[in-house]
Amino acid sequence: MENTQQSNKEKYLSPLQEGFSLQVFNNNQLIFSSNGKWLHPIFDFQFFLQHYEGKTDNLSAHDIAIGKAALFLLIKNS
Repeated sequence: MENTQQSNKEKYLSPLQEGFSLQVFNNNQLIFSSNGKWLHPIFDFQFFLQHYEGKTDNLSAHDIAIGKAALFLLIKNS
């Protein structure tokens, strides 16, 4: 389990791939990505979660710049 946590941490600390503004991982698996601007990626992720049937037991989000309000929306709606 420690290796999985380290892998998530490394992905979180590394720069996002070009063209993406938000990536969400469950453990070490990318489950969502967006190239939207402003709060649109968070709203897109909220919609995604309403229809996603996979595991969400260890989510980590990687955003280019997330503000306190956006972070609140992300946590509240996850």
